[in-house]
Amino acid sequence: MTLTVTPQLRAVPAGHVLAIAERGFTVLPKAFVDEHEHLVVPLAELAGDELIADERGRQRLPEPGVDVVVVDGESWAQAWWIPRAELHTLTAEQAPVSVWATRSGRYLRRHAGGEGLAVPAAARWSVLEQRAAGELLYRVDEQHLVDDGSRLMAVVRAARAAVTAVTLPVAGDAAGEAEAFAALATWVELLNQTVVADLRRQRAGVAARVADQHDGDLEAVARALSVHRPVSQWTLKDLLRRRDTTRLA
Repeated sequence: MTLTVTPQLRAVPAGHVLAIAERGFTVLPKAFVDEHEHLVVPLAELAGDELIADERGRQRLPEPGVDVVVVDGESWAQAWWIPRAELHTLTAEQAPVSVWATRSGRYLRRHAGGEGLAVPAAARWSVLEQRAAGELLYRVDEQHLVDDGSRLMAVVRAARAAVTAVTLPVAGDAAGEAEAFAALATWVELLNQTVVADLRRQRAGVAARVADQHDGDLEAVARALSVHRPVSQWTLKDLLRRRDTTRLA
């Protein structure tokens, strides 16, 4: 059970860095350790100010023998850990990027360690907003995607199918090229106008149902709907207003 620590994540005295020791870690002058290396520290050795929370914000240590990963924060205090068993991958091992999801619906990116690190197998984990996770998954080859049945993966597959919906003509097929060009233009117009409007109505419908559950309290609605990606009260107000306008029409 190990914790990957970087000098940017953990505050140590000026001119010093964390380094591996026989038990836990020690602080050494930078002259003895490459400050850009990832340094691995047993999580069970941390205590007090060095202890970080789990995914739910609880200041505690994992159970003995539980394999965990630690996710970067803007500072050491904002980093958090999660049992590896609570993660599932969305990309195959051969994929150029490694995207994972937690049971609670958060998305993570695994940044593999490189040569010259203190521990070659060490990896860094960072949080992905759903928009960023979708963009990364969209760029991954089909055979390297792991379909977990989630709505995000359904969106990614729909987006990929939309781009390849129009069969492109073979080189030199002048009539086919003109037809494909026109069909693609219509496809773009449909996406920008009709399809986007329909998607907004679907999103507004979900927001309206949640708003009813919270008696129209937009602050509570924003909290309820921000589990997978942040949403503002202004966005919700605009969606609900457009939905009400559509109803009147």
